[in-house]
Amino acid sequence: MNISKDENILCGPELLYEPEKGGVGYEIFRALTENKGKIVLNIISTEETVTYDDLLEKGVKTAVYLSRQKQCGREDIICVSSETTSNTLVPFIATQFVGSKYVCIEPSLPEEDLMYLFDYLQMKIIFVSERFVEKVVSCSTKCSFKGEIIVLGKSKHFVDLSQLMEIHEGLETFEPIYLENLKEDAAIILSSGTTGKPKGIRINHYALLVQTFTLQFYCGKGNIKLSNYTGESKGIDTFEFMSYSPLHWISGVLISLATFFCGGKSTLGTTFDTKEAWIALKKYKPNIFFLPPGQANEFCSYVSDKEPLTNLYSFWTGGGLVTEAHIQNMRKCFPGAIITQFYGLTENTGIVTGFNMNKPEELQLRKKFPSSCGKPTLGVQIKIVDPENETVCGVGIQGELRTKNKFFMNGYYKMDSSSVFDSDGWLKTGDLAYFDENHCIFIVDRIKDLLLYKIHNIKPSIIEHILSEHPAVHESLVIGYPHPQDNEHPMGIVVLKDEYKNKISAKELITYVNENVPSDRYKIRAGIKFVDQLLRTVTGKPKKWEMKRLIINGLL
Repeated sequence: MNISKDENILCGPELLYEPEKGGVGYEIFRALTENKGKIVLNIISTEETVTYDDLLEKGVKTAVYLSRQKQCGREDIICVSSETTSNTLVPFIATQFVGSKYVCIEPSLPEEDLMYLFDYLQMKIIFVSERFVEKVVSCSTKCSFKGEIIVLGKSKHFVDLSQLMEIHEGLETFEPIYLENLKEDAAIILSSGTTGKPKGIRINHYALLVQTFTLQFYCGKGNIKLSNYTGESKGIDTFEFMSYSPLHWISGVLISLATFFCGGKSTLGTTFDTKEAWIALKKYKPNIFFLPPGQANEFCSYVSDKEPLTNLYSFWTGGGLVTEAHIQNMRKCFPGAIITQFYGLTENTGIVTGFNMNKPEELQLRKKFPSSCGKPTLGVQIKIVDPENETVCGVGIQGELRTKNKFFMNGYYKMDSSSVFDSDGWLKTGDLAYFDENHCIFIVDRIKDLLLYKIHNIKPSIIEHILSEHPAVHESLVIGYPHPQDNEHPMGIVVLKDEYKNKISAKELITYVNENVPSDRYKIRAGIKFVDQLLRTVTGKPKKWEMKRLIINGLL
């Protein structure tokens, strides 16, 4: 750990990799070529396998079509709207080969949101899976989208991927674009849209390459190889990752790139299902498994009565608030695995903090402080700031986590991003956090996720944590229900475990919470609402504000 002159500013280790010119497409082309003959993907739902050869051939032929027949260039946006299939990575690869900007839109979004994104992004090409063609066509006719639709499958009405595979001219001489400036946009990753319309986060080539390196460096498996860097052989297994992260998540993009650059293998799921995931873990035997907290909690509940899997090297979680109870549940399910959480955000192109699995001293801290999300990663500086007066906080004092590094986003697409940075150029994450004397970071809550009871600010996470410790509660969140005199009263929204449904009352849970809260102001005064499931964003985070709106309007 490097310490700055200000002891309250934490600095991660120096960057160990500085990308040279070329870009993401240039590196992908090299990796696919060098790893021919190996399996690169397992698709859980269809049990398909994909080789590096398959991706290279399809990526090149699609790139030839985009560049020579459609004249797609560096100013164009090429979109994918598809569930995870054996072909989902092809447009991403081809887009990087021609140097265009890649974006992925979650196809299950409501039509209103899709139309907004079509108008906002104005893609030149959109690749769509067969399952969602009709929906995309319907949306495109209702807005100003004028781009071309290409089907990732077979189609009677549109160009489809099989037709692109009939291209044979120009393949032997094909070369991906070679970028001189790595700060050009490589991708536009859409924000979750928890409090408004999604924003397009502009990610550059430099940031993707550095953060892919960091992801692999911290994982303890595989050796990364890039055009100007070859990892030292550690005599360990290859990089074999399993996740349900789609390509509209920054984690999905980074996992795919790390797989390519390590000559590894990814096992990918389409729609998360606990039984399917359990079977896939036993069948494909990955060494790393990643799930966000909500899915991890659901998975651990399902496998709690199963025989523990002992061949997993590490289980990762991140992308939401992780409690110590979450970690303990994961440890029971995977007793031999390293259970850890990472903290990151798309504006930072992924990882901000984590424990390095190659360092025994950090693994000990991870074990000692299970609710910590680790220390600043390579090239990252962190400070905790009182958001009201901008004072830098010391050990144990909560404030907003802010970060500075060389791999920020390029800004928001067609939107001003200046408000995201403070006057000194630090990214304001909006997350409430603190660090301890070991420089371990702990995420507490979202800063704006506060309830106002009378004159008191209440952190919902405190009540949510108490609810999570009750044996009947599978998942929960707490909202502020409007009150004419007191501003807001806390209300619990609870998903019960199957074995407790119809066996426990809201009154019992309210009594349990109110007997364990730290002060009177935290008592649940607006009751508890039982629901079958929590509404979630495309990145898996609970739609707290949407659920609050539905409850207040009597729709839930």
